[in-house]
Amino acid sequence: MPPSDLGSLFESFLERQISNPPVAADGGDAFPYQSGTVHPLDPRLCWRSALLPVELISGYALNVAPPPGWAALVDELEPVGALACAAGNFPQLVRPVASLFRIEAAEALHSGNRLPLTSGALSTWAESGARSSDYPEVLLALGVLRAAWDCEKARSLLSAATAGLPIQWHPALANEEAALAWQQGRGEEARDMWMAQEPSTPVLFNRGMASLFLKHPAEARIALNSAITQLPENDSWHHLARLYVALAESAA
Repeated sequence: MPPSDLGSLFESFLERQISNPPVAADGGDAFPYQSGTVHPLDPRLCWRSALLPVELISGYALNVAPPPGWAALVDELEPVGALACAAGNFPQLVRPVASLFRIEAAEALHSGNRLPLTSGALSTWAESGARSSDYPEVLLALGVLRAAWDCEKARSLLSAATAGLPIQWHPALANEEAALAWQQGRGEEARDMWMAQEPSTPVLFNRGMASLFLKHPAEARIALNSAITQLPENDSWHHLARLYVALAESAA
């Protein structure tokens, strides 16, 4: 697929995510706005996307309010290219289309060298959630910390979360552990972890995403196409999976 077609596919993907006007996620009157040519993101839509990976693995519908400072975090996060389907992540972050054409630049796309963006309120919320016995909140706390590039704190809380986690939440936690490894730049290790896990929809997506950016386009297409069949057609993760498939096909 030529770059012009990939660009059109991406633009269509992004337009689906910004079809609603941006509003504040924390109940205030203001909403985040990104200058330049990048459209402002709706924090509420981003939060729904951030919840979906946990819902898909666990089978539980989550009704969890966004954390304090979520709208500001959405506004501050820099775009990424190689994004794991995991708690706290949202496909609207994938915006540097030109970078995605350079599949060989995998390390630059998921480098773990960014500074943490956790505010005091967000950090307090995450630490409280990680100590909770309400296990969706535990996983979301870990995911939001990772999404905010506070990977060291997420990793320190991961061990504590593992100790008391009921068995039905283990697959979701395993996906979070692999996503943390990926975000810290341990790509091959993360891919191996996803390959060893049960093939839930997020795990299939992540196997394909990791294979794509680690130069295994054939494996990427198989895993991503399997994930696509299980993702709602109107969901942003579905659109991102299709974009990654197009990239895999162009790299084959």
